[in-house]
Amino acid sequence: MAKAAILSNGNLNIGLNEFGLVSDFYFPDNGYENHTLGRDLFHRVGIKIGDEFSWLQNGDWQFSFEYFEDALISKTEAINNNLQIKITFTDFVVSDFDVFARKIQVQNLANYPREVQLFLHQNFAINSSFHIADTVQFLPLEDDEKAILHYRGKRAFIISAQKVNGDFNQKGFKDFDQHTVGLFGVEGKLGSWCDAEDGILSGSNVEHGQTDSVLGFNFSLGVFESADFQYFISCADDHQLALTNFQKMRDEGFSKALFETKKSWQKWLVPALRFSKKLDLKYQRKFIQSLMLVKSHLAKTGAPIASNDSEMLNYARDDYSYCWPRDALFAIWPLIRLGYRDEPQRFFTFCKSSLTPGGFMMHKYLPNGELGPSWHPYSQGGETRNLPIQIDETAGILFLFAQYYKKFRDNSILDEFYDDLAKPIADFLVDFCGENNLPKPNYELWEMDFLSTTYSTSVVFAALYSASNLAQQLNRARDAKKWRDQALKIRTSAQNELFNPENNYFYRGVWSNGEKDSKIDTSSFYGAFIFNLFDFKGEKLHKAFNVLEKRFNADSQIGLPRFENDVYYRFSDDYEANIWPITTLWRAEFYIAQGEILKAKEILDWVSDQQTSTVILPEQINPQNLKHLSVAPLTWSQAEYVSALLDLIASKE
Repeated sequence: MAKAAILSNGNLNIGLNEFGLVSDFYFPDNGYENHTLGRDLFHRVGIKIGDEFSWLQNGDWQFSFEYFEDALISKTEAINNNLQIKITFTDFVVSDFDVFARKIQVQNLANYPREVQLFLHQNFAINSSFHIADTVQFLPLEDDEKAILHYRGKRAFIISAQKVNGDFNQKGFKDFDQHTVGLFGVEGKLGSWCDAEDGILSGSNVEHGQTDSVLGFNFSLGVFESADFQYFISCADDHQLALTNFQKMRDEGFSKALFETKKSWQKWLVPALRFSKKLDLKYQRKFIQSLMLVKSHLAKTGAPIASNDSEMLNYARDDYSYCWPRDALFAIWPLIRLGYRDEPQRFFTFCKSSLTPGGFMMHKYLPNGELGPSWHPYSQGGETRNLPIQIDETAGILFLFAQYYKKFRDNSILDEFYDDLAKPIADFLVDFCGENNLPKPNYELWEMDFLSTTYSTSVVFAALYSASNLAQQLNRARDAKKWRDQALKIRTSAQNELFNPENNYFYRGVWSNGEKDSKIDTSSFYGAFIFNLFDFKGEKLHKAFNVLEKRFNADSQIGLPRFENDVYYRFSDDYEANIWPITTLWRAEFYIAQGEILKAKEILDWVSDQQTSTVILPEQINPQNLKHLSVAPLTWSQAEYVSALLDLIASKE
């Protein structure tokens, strides 16, 4: 199930589910430690009126979601027609320190006054651990302030909420009326949220194990009247810092934090807004909000996280909360094109520290730079040995770095990264080419098969060719000649070996035994096109595009799959493969390059129609019912949408 909204400042990343409830809570490494990891780990919100009680996930509510146009601040409306009540949430992660905050408005939709109770529940498995050793405590603070503390070791989450009384010019603030803390998932305990359903919280003050807590408010609402609340969770790896940031959010501090967060996003968006204004109006908001979703998945270390949607763990053994250098290429590339410098700079610093002594990148990484889990072995069996890598991931970093330098033309970039990043990668890529001048067999783009593919060959060619230009800038003539010579050898060999004249499409690749794979893979065409392995004006590229469209009935279906008979997340044999927004947008990008803008817009409009109200795109789409499959959002999907629109802008200039 797609996330309804993502909120982030790079350290703290919050995912809201289809009920507007917190269901992912990453801190302090964006994408690493999820403190609400599990099917039953989400923060409940409930309303009691008279004898009737309803949690937001009960099925009695209708929801709508949207982002602010110019800030990663979400607005959720939840309406319960039976209870005649509406709840509006304005949610954000504070830009300058690590606090998740909710402005909550509860409105009476009935034409008579009511007595209402609001309950706010939170549960954590701190450090994503099944070692049950968390503590929760009620904190009676000075000046009648109240809070709840969840902690494990140095890691602390301090929660509080206030009712806002009075008008804009003379506000008053009153802390929660009730509280309790308890256990869930152990000793037969469902959770302290059960205690809320009779409207009276027991007031328990401490518990340890797998813990949760509830805050409660009692209040009256006149006819069509509203009540406002402010709720916040302060996060830190230092109890005193968590308390300090908690104090910053109290009273008027909450509104100040909301204002400053909005202003921070508006400042960051200035370069992007200059571009968005060149787009048709129907694309402008989606362009900006897709870009903010990309930004929300960038860790402070510089690592782009593939997706922070953990709900796939309900169906799979692992999630996508890692940095794949493959995905990172496509996440960072549009930022460079837009003129952002800090994010690429941090990413290349991340890569420099992660690069192996041999000059290559491994399969994937944790957000903090540690090596991520992998399913690539060091051997294909018997006495064989190989590196457990995808060569496109290493080459993609070098190609991206060249784009970065080309954009800013600042030699300090080369001073910092040439000798420790660009040169080791380029030298490794040369050595990784075999006797046929193509890259040796390795794991391909989609991480399944071990062969030398057209896509990977394309990226290696573009990386080496671009690196030779970097070497020329520094008067490194030997490097420039070595890398350019190898790039040209790759291109010549590819044009002789990688196009299949029998079906007028590119071979997927060459297996270790020399056999060629004729499976139609969308990435084979895209790599040859976007990385200029084959001449854009040449007939082979255009023949291949026609074959691709015909094979997948693109004129009527619009969306493209990854390749023939792709079974990943295909839950029925009634169709061949799921649609991927990424590959579908590749089709639009080729039409833009050809100048066929109306056809490109038809594809862009179709992809736009698949976005949620918060512009979230999934990894995959079921072609039969257009339901989202796998994770959502996928950073690569959001970034590819931005890239396609940047191509559209460039076509006009």
